[in-house]
Amino acid sequence: MAAASASTAAAPTAPHGAAEAALSLRHKGVLGLLALVALMAWLVALVLAYRASMEQDFDRLDRTRQAGLHAAELAQAQAMALSEIGSQLGGVQAGDFDVEAVERVLQRLEMQLGHVEADGLGLAADRVALEQAHRDWLQQRDRVSLLALRARLEGGVANLREQTRAREAIAAAQVSRVHERGRAVAVLLSGSALLGTLLVGLVLVLFFARLSADLARLRSRALAVVAGDRQAVRSISRGDELGELGQAIDSMVAALASSEHGLEIERRHRFHAEKMASIGALAAGVLHEIGNPIAAIDGLAHAMRDERDAGTLRFDNALCDPELVLRETARLRDITRRIAGLAAPPSREEMLLNLNELVTNALLLARFDPRIQGVPIDAQLDPQLPAVLGVGDLLLQLMLNLLVNAADATRAQSERQPLILVKTSHKGELVTVTVADNGAGMRADTLARALDPSCDAPCGGQGAGLGLPMCVHIAQQHSGRLRIESTPGAGTTATLSLPQTTA
Repeated sequence: MAAASASTAAAPTAPHGAAEAALSLRHKGVLGLLALVALMAWLVALVLAYRASMEQDFDRLDRTRQAGLHAAELAQAQAMALSEIGSQLGGVQAGDFDVEAVERVLQRLEMQLGHVEADGLGLAADRVALEQAHRDWLQQRDRVSLLALRARLEGGVANLREQTRAREAIAAAQVSRVHERGRAVAVLLSGSALLGTLLVGLVLVLFFARLSADLARLRSRALAVVAGDRQAVRSISRGDELGELGQAIDSMVAALASSEHGLEIERRHRFHAEKMASIGALAAGVLHEIGNPIAAIDGLAHAMRDERDAGTLRFDNALCDPELVLRETARLRDITRRIAGLAAPPSREEMLLNLNELVTNALLLARFDPRIQGVPIDAQLDPQLPAVLGVGDLLLQLMLNLLVNAADATRAQSERQPLILVKTSHKGELVTVTVADNGAGMRADTLARALDPSCDAPCGGQGAGLGLPMCVHIAQQHSGRLRIESTPGAGTTATLSLPQTTA
């Protein structure tokens, strides 16, 4: 049952330069987005580069295809020329050749050779040789020239076949290169995407893992603050908005510690003021109580003096009985001892207490309080009551306050004979003290105002509870609870529950 921490030290804060250099959560989110954009840009750049390379390969393949078509047309033209020359050599007499037919096939052949040469198949020498043989044929149209022309055509056919095989090998290599490049780009794209995803995922996992851990620490810190922890410790060490939240919580804890320290001082002042008010209220009753034994002692002393003066003083006289004087002085000592105990400086040390004895002392002191005098009190004390650990001075003041409230409530009604019931009991691990009255009772709103620490008594008027917030605080200081139940017109029951001592 320790009081709240009185530490007023400010919560530690991060260095100003470190806070400025750190990135906020928004900036970290922007950096994460930029990383994703950079990854996508890299992948897009790879795709575009592969597309450009593929377009070049397809252009080469298309040119190869066009060259193949031209080569096929050239082969067809060569075949037609050879066929025509063969028919001329075998079907006509010497010097009677169909020059126009030969010219037609040769012109077509030369045209196809020009197309093939433009495709870069390397048949320029064949074209030159064919043109020379053609010129020879035109100059001397005999069988020898025609045979030479046919031989030249047959050589061109052989060269065309070699060039065709070379072209087909080149086309196959190009196709293979396209496939290999496609596989390489696919592997590169997949690897880049996988590596980028892993890196971004790893960064996100680490970021959110730390974020989750810091949020858990903040939650634990907040729950500890709710439970009463006021230690000036640093919640988390970050430079973003979450770090600012942690600094705000630390500052709040420091402010709460300072405020609670001030509240504790204020409670002690109020406790002392109420205690002094109780002593002042007891003064009148004490004067009455002390007056009776003083009057008895004074009467005995006067009687003894009169008998002495008359010469008739005898010690066997009933008026000279010293027991009468001792009994009255004992009453005075008891009254002064109890008043001195109430007026003594309050002790804040916990000790084992017998609640029955504490309740008995409160009832004896209540006899001197004019606010309670005249109200019958029925005490039902459990003789097997376990001991509790607490501060006796605080619990005694709590009991006096409850008795004063009960007596005040009974005077607020005139329908019944006033009565206060004080009962102690124990059940399980709890020891309870019940103070019940048959007074006027309180409505729910009146009881709520009476328990409001910001509302000074008497908030609810007569019988509305004097110092109830302080009584509730004393019960909480002892790890206990003060429960107040009230029914208008029937009365109020206050039950103090405290944990029994296990030691």
